[in-house]
Amino acid sequence: MGDEVDAGHAYLAASSPAYFAAYQQFSNVVYGRDRSAVPPPVRKLAAIALLEGIRDHPNCAWRIPCGLRDGLTPAKIVQALEITADVAAAAAVVHGARILQEELASAHDATTSGSMV
Repeated sequence: MGDEVDAGHAYLAASSPAYFAAYQQFSNVVYGRDRSAVPPPVRKLAAIALLEGIRDHPNCAWRIPCGLRDGLTPAKIVQALEITADVAAAAAVVHGARILQEELASAHDATTSGSMV
């Protein structure tokens, strides 16, 4: 996406000029062309980390080469991915432990109330 206008963008511009103008304004914010307080390299690293965190591998596979072309170093991308793994894995462990605790409590409650055989 970004600045290139492909067939989809051309169709939007022709079929709904008002929508396309709003889309362009939104795109300027998303891609950091609005003098954002967050510098573009940080935005790119955040996008890569978030996409991996939600396991959107195809989108991440598209963002990493874009980030490299825009000046991100492999070391910075790896560090962002390491942080994501730490945070996402920790959250998964905590979430899993909560589910286990709830399941055990539910089974215990069912056993003590006599509803389990």
